[in-house]
Amino acid sequence: MGFFSEKSAELEPSGNIEDIKDYNKIIESNPEIQKVYESMGLKTTRQSSLSQSIKDYDKAIKSNPNSAIAYFLHGTAQFNAHNYEAAIADCTRTIKLDPQYAGAYFVRGTANYNLKNFMPAIEDFNKAIELDPKCAETFYMRGLAKEELKQYKSASEDYSSAGKLWYSAKIDQTNNPK
Repeated sequence: MGFFSEKSAELEPSGNIEDIKDYNKIIESNPEIQKVYESMGLKTTRQSSLSQSIKDYDKAIKSNPNSAIAYFLHGTAQFNAHNYEAAIADCTRTIKLDPQYAGAYFVRGTANYNLKNFMPAIEDFNKAIELDPKCAETFYMRGLAKEELKQYKSASEDYSSAGKLWYSAKIDQTNNPK
């Protein structure tokens, strides 16, 4: 399962909340509900409102400054808004709170890659692979970073690993449809 869906699936409150207004009603009754802010951020992200998502995640962090997932979601929104330095800072905070959070290493590595910080990107991808060795995207991104550093043989090995993992995932989906 991907980094984002795995942790964020638990954020959706029970019930059928379809509209941002419904989240606002819940928050009005208890403004310290961190998961509601996180859920609002996910909903606004899905509606392509990154600036609102970032504000919602700001509130989630303020509500619980020790929430690794709030920092991770904030960092992911910052990444999607191309605020790579902010994404790196949020993912670093996520990692301090939860050193086993593979997705934070992946997003931080990808942000570093986009800033052309290839060695730190590779270090983050290495750690993400150590924590989640079945994520094809991480092998692929590490291959891209290695290619930028002219480490062609090693990059090719990562691309091959990514391809095998993608193929294996496709076979699993075919054999085990949901």
